[in-house]
Amino acid sequence: MHVCLVTIEHLNRDHPLSGGALRVMGLAHVFKKSGFSVSLLRQKSQVEPSPDELLFEIEEIRQDGLIRMNLAARISEINPDVVVVEQWGLLDQLEGLDIPLFCDLHGSLLWENYYRNQRGDYDLRAKMMALSRCNGFLVPGLRQKYYFLAFAMASGMDMAEPKILQLPLLLPSDWYQGHRQIHSDQRVVCGGGNWPWIDMGDRSWVEQYLDSKDLKFYQYDCTPQQSALNPTHTESKRIGSGIPHRQIPALYAGAIAAWDWYGCNRERELAITTRTVEYLYCGVPVFYPTGLELSDFIEKHKLGILLSDYRDLQGVDNLQGRLLQARENLSVGLENLWDQEAVCEGLTKFIKNPRPRAKAYGGIAELEAEKRLLVQKNQALLDENEHLIKVQKKLLSDLSILKEEKSELAFRWQRDIKRLSDQKTG
Repeated sequence: MHVCLVTIEHLNRDHPLSGGALRVMGLAHVFKKSGFSVSLLRQKSQVEPSPDELLFEIEEIRQDGLIRMNLAARISEINPDVVVVEQWGLLDQLEGLDIPLFCDLHGSLLWENYYRNQRGDYDLRAKMMALSRCNGFLVPGLRQKYYFLAFAMASGMDMAEPKILQLPLLLPSDWYQGHRQIHSDQRVVCGGGNWPWIDMGDRSWVEQYLDSKDLKFYQYDCTPQQSALNPTHTESKRIGSGIPHRQIPALYAGAIAAWDWYGCNRERELAITTRTVEYLYCGVPVFYPTGLELSDFIEKHKLGILLSDYRDLQGVDNLQGRLLQARENLSVGLENLWDQEAVCEGLTKFIKNPRPRAKAYGGIAELEAEKRLLVQKNQALLDENEHLIKVQKKLLSDLSILKEEKSELAFRWQRDIKRLSDQKTG
């Protein structure tokens, strides 16, 4: 069975990668592990494609966040059995697709845009309409599953049968296995993008405190550009900033820990934090907040130290001893803490037995469909009005020319009459 994974993110590990890109590459890994053949189709950007990537081109990014592109034509050329789209903004191009269509919802774009101060009712309506076109959804977290269940119902989908599959964020273990180290240095690393919804505490204070414990704080973070779903976006999200992903496992693996604490907000409370999973794949324990979805997993397997507030760091007893024990717990490999066989079986069953889509829009999606139809009709009227104005201008211009010609003829007629009259009197 042939699956086409579609994304706006570049997937070239010789460049910095976003969390969304890592999710797509993780999906490709799990699909292949489950016996599927996989094509990767992503947006053309400044980053050159890796050998496995196929490209589509964006033609327009609209003010409502939806995107016009040659995506449907490219999918037809690839001719897959199933399409999986990373995030909902791309779904607008795939209405009428006659093969099973799934959407992977790696995080909440609505909450991300909220913290970017990009807020509008059109976001919600457009999302409802886009989601209603799917046979089902994939999500990495349990909280996200129940969060998106409400969206699925509001979009008009029949939820009598399961249409959302929780699929953990699994990554190719061979990226990391050759870099994991038994012994650590004294570094505490801090990487990833400084997104608008991320608050990692007073890192100057953290650095000073860790230094007092003979630990060195190394920040490898970057300030990414805005999301590609932002209408003002014209360039690749992370080009020119951050660390090429291929270098990250070797860079992180020797550290005694990673600083991965976040102040809680709506986006973080829903997220499966990608950089956290990558630290753990590298065999590096984390300082992590309480109250997030991964917190229970980290506590259960003793993979780091949980902190309610970042300043609680100063109350941790036997700090280095606990971190070294967590590193030992990670020595089995993060991939072995999940039942990968069960994950693959669940994915195969879900994809090969797609639930039918809604036959008609319902709920908020129906309102958005009606609104778009009215917008189209209004645009047609505006276009017709513009045409009539042009015709009117042409008629007025022709009338003006006729008046000028009539005036000229009258002038000549009067002149000729006068000339004849003068000849008679002469």
